Amino acid sequence: MRVPIPFRAVVADSFYGEDRDFRQGLRDLKVGYVLALKPSHAWWHPETEIGSFQEAAQQAGWKGAERTGRWVKVTRTFRDGSSQDWWALELDIRPFGPDKQERVIVATTDPATLPKRTTFYLITKVAAPGSQRAQDSELAGASVEEVVRLYGLRLWVEQSYKQG
Repeated sequence: MRVPIPFRAVVADSFYGEDRDFRQGLRDLKVGYVLALKPSHAWWHPETEIGSFQEAAQQAGWKGAERTGRWVKVTRTFRDGSSQDWWALELDIRPFGPDKQERVIVATTDPATLPKRTTFYLITKVAAPGSQRAQDSELAGASVEEVVRLYGLRLWVEQSYKQG
C-alpha cells in the first residue's frame, strides 16, 4: 500500500532543473517543484528579443534600493537564525510567466551585478496566487517570497548533509 507523504514542493539544483525529462516527470506526477536553472538557460526566440534569464534580469529596471523597478525585497532566513535582505524578480518572458505552465523567479543579493554565488534562477510549477492557474491547480499557489523560501530549504538540507 502506498502512503502519501505530504510536502510542498521538490527542490533541486540546476543539474535537475535543466533536465526536461525530470521536470516532465514531476509534472506528470502532479508534484510541485522549485528547481534551479543556469543563468544562461535559453529558449527559442527571435534575435531581437531577450533570450536568457540573466539578460532579462539585467533589463528589469533596477536603479538601486530606492528605485527597484520590478524587483521586490525578500528576507531570507538562514539555518543559524540570521536573516538577509535579497531581491527577487518574477519574469514573464516567452514560455515562462505567472499564467504559464512554469514560472521563473530570479533571486539575488545584488540585482545590479547578479553575483554568481548569490544569484539563483528558479523555475517552478507552483502557480502564482490569484492566477487562473492557481484556481485550476490542485497545488496551493506560492508568492515570489514563498518560492525563494522553498528553494532556500535545499541549501539547508545540503548543509546538514555535509555536516552530518
